[in-house]
Amino acid sequence: MVIRVGIRTLGLEESVQYYRRLKRGMNRALERGLKRSSNMLAQEMKRQAPAATGQLRESIEVRKASKFSFTIGARAPHAKFVEQGRSAGATAPPLRGTRFRRWLSSKGIGPRWQFAVARSIGRKGIPPRPFQQRAFELLQGKMFRELIKDFQKLVSRTRGR
Repeated sequence: MVIRVGIRTLGLEESVQYYRRLKRGMNRALERGLKRSSNMLAQEMKRQAPAATGQLRESIEVRKASKFSFTIGARAPHAKFVEQGRSAGATAPPLRGTRFRRWLSSKGIGPRWQFAVARSIGRKGIPPRPFQQRAFELLQGKMFRELIKDFQKLVSRTRGR
């Protein structure tokens, strides 16, 4: 007695070609979606950032870190203190820098009060104003949907060939 076992495939070649096209497009779709999502996040960060002198908003940028990674953030030296605040008892801001003076003048505070304001900031601290975190929380779902949209377009285009 002989038992014969085998698999008969129908449409295997078409399926292989479909997955090859899908694989080629996935990298491009992912990179395109990440870039678009990163730019959306940067724009929202600019809207959320406090604008005393405008330096903080102008410093927000998107940089490509690797093939599938983008870095979004503010490069201004005071961005960290705006986002995270400053704890009470921390070192007062430096008086020599023009950035602090520019900030004071934008608030209508003259040079006469520089030392007093710096000392007060050192003693009392500054509450955080998490503009970056808030922007991410607002757009998190939308960013994910943008990525999904690119993959859906890819799958529908690939099927149509």
